[in-house]
Amino acid sequence: MAFAGLKKSLNKANQFVSEKIGGVKGTELEEEFVEMERKTDVAVRLVDDTISQTQDMLQPNAAARARLWTVNSLSRLRGQETATVYPQPEDALGDAMLHHGRELGEEAALAPCLAEAGAALKRLAESKRNLESSVKNCFLDPLHQLREKELKEVAVQRKKLAGRRLDYDYQKRQLAKTGPAASSESLRLAEDKFTESTSEAAALMTSLLENDVEQIQLDRFAEALLDYHRQCAEIMKELKEKLDQKRREIEMERNAQS
Repeated sequence: MAFAGLKKSLNKANQFVSEKIGGVKGTELEEEFVEMERKTDVAVRLVDDTISQTQDMLQPNAAARARLWTVNSLSRLRGQETATVYPQPEDALGDAMLHHGRELGEEAALAPCLAEAGAALKRLAESKRNLESSVKNCFLDPLHQLREKELKEVAVQRKKLAGRRLDYDYQKRQLAKTGPAASSESLRLAEDKFTESTSEAAALMTSLLENDVEQIQLDRFAEALLDYHRQCAEIMKELKEKLDQKRREIEMERNAQS
């Protein structure tokens, strides 16, 4: 059995080299099948790029992401369940404003303004963390599942088809050269396997391409972003109103003193 498998692998390698170097023409698949392969390749690149670029959008600092991954991995190894969160820049700016507002003291006119702005920025950071969680659950996780399941299944079947196509074309060349009955039977078996793999690959790709809208849930991604930006707009609207009010109060106090 092992020898038969090795022989078949050598036959495929022989056919592959003959096509790439010797100019031997292999069996061409139907145009419809080739187009499905093209669209499937696009789907693979789409999923890979979308996962990568979405992660960059949510957590743009690659170095911070790497540190976060390392810290959380070590925590899991130690049996610690508390996860470290990605450092949001709004958090850092909010902390700075709160800190310096306290340093100025309550008598400083700017201090309460810094307190309001710092608190608002902290709320923005929390909204961003909620966005990360929402996008992960409703958009990234399904994409990861699609890549690890359906796309892998298609890739495995296409690889199997490529190997069986090489074996089929090798058997055709052998039959053309020698014409023995054994080669004719080998050709029939190779053709059956090639036909079977073509049908299975076509079925998997058809299922993948027909369900692309359901699998790549752009509507839920858009909804998560819309909710996030609505929250941000509400937070900043409240902050603007509070700062305007404080400005009026300060101006009234100064006018009264003068």
